[in-house]
Amino acid sequence: PKVAQNLALGLLLGLMLGAGQAVLRDTLNTRIRSERDVERVTDRPVLASVVLDESLDHSETTGLAPAHSLAGESFRRLRTNLQFLGLDVGQRAIVVTSTVPGEGKTTTAINTAVTMAEAGARVLLIDADLRRPSVAKALRLEDSAGLTTVVIGRASLDEVVQPVGTNGLDVLTSGPIPPNPSEMLGFDSMQALLAQAARLYDVVVIDSPPLLPVTDAAVLARQAAGALVVVGSRIVRRSELAAALDSLDQVDARVLGLV
Repeated sequence: PKVAQNLALGLLLGLMLGAGQAVLRDTLNTRIRSERDVERVTDRPVLASVVLDESLDHSETTGLAPAHSLAGESFRRLRTNLQFLGLDVGQRAIVVTSTVPGEGKTTTAINTAVTMAEAGARVLLIDADLRRPSVAKALRLEDSAGLTTVVIGRASLDEVVQPVGTNGLDVLTSGPIPPNPSEMLGFDSMQALLAQAARLYDVVVIDSPPLLPVTDAAVLARQAAGALVVVGSRIVRRSELAAALDSLDQVDARVLGLV
């Protein structure tokens, strides 16, 4: 009996220790892994959860989800939920950003623009990440002239936009990288460009830098209808996401939702 008691006690201690270690791991591991973790940070709506399957890596266009893939279905659900937001005509410029690099903001921006164009909207995708632009490379477009060329007055919007496919999608690549990205995005000419784009297109999707390293996305979000914040599972920490959302609140920018 004494041996059995010792074994039972040892088993109980082992279970308690294992449970304690699990709690400790959960406490120390603050990376966001699910929608439940997002809810611990904010009550903003999660508009879609995108399943990043292998089709994104093997598609002809980098990051573009094939129509019948899990990711493609996720982005169509995101498109539907964005439509339910009921953004006013002329106020449909959406800034797509994230907290830190590598969360999938450019993939989200490209697929959001493509799915909206497929639904019949006339869409302009702007690469406003003037630090690490990647839209031109992903879509295999020319990037010698683009957003920065228009902002400094060396070209007009219609001279540098590039059509993609046959569904009403135009792309304005970043153009040459400037030495002063944050200041350039705050120029009056940048605001005039966004206003012009809002008149010419049904939807304007703007790929912008992550929120924590620089202020660019917050500057843009205040000028647009709002920001769509991409949250990379197992990449960003809860405290980082909270700080990113706070940076948008500080400039009175609207958070449309999270992905």
